[in-house]
Amino acid sequence: MFEKRALEHLTIDSFQPHTGQEFSVENLSQPVELRLISANVGSARFTLEKNRVPFSLTFKSNKQHVLPQSCYRLANKQFGEVEIFLVPVTREADGITYQAVFN
Repeated sequence: MFEKRALEHLTIDSFQPHTGQEFSVENLSQPVELRLISANVGSARFTLEKNRVPFSLTFKSNKQHVLPQSCYRLANKQFGEVEIFLVPVTREADGITYQAVFN
């Protein structure tokens, strides 16, 4: 069982150490692996919460099947488990890229 992480307490620093690691999408009939390929600081002018600098995460799947934009439960042994909203942004020969934005 994975430790469930509270979305409102997550920052870019929560994810950066896990760049390059696989996250399993847990709430599907067949699990899909997504690799966290980047965690980037967003624009401070869009800050909605005073405790968090905006940031975005980019994940890559090696599957050609596109997951529709939705909330997904992602799990990683070191990170734990979190439910985040993913949006597919590009399709390439080697898979699909997804993005999650935190304001």
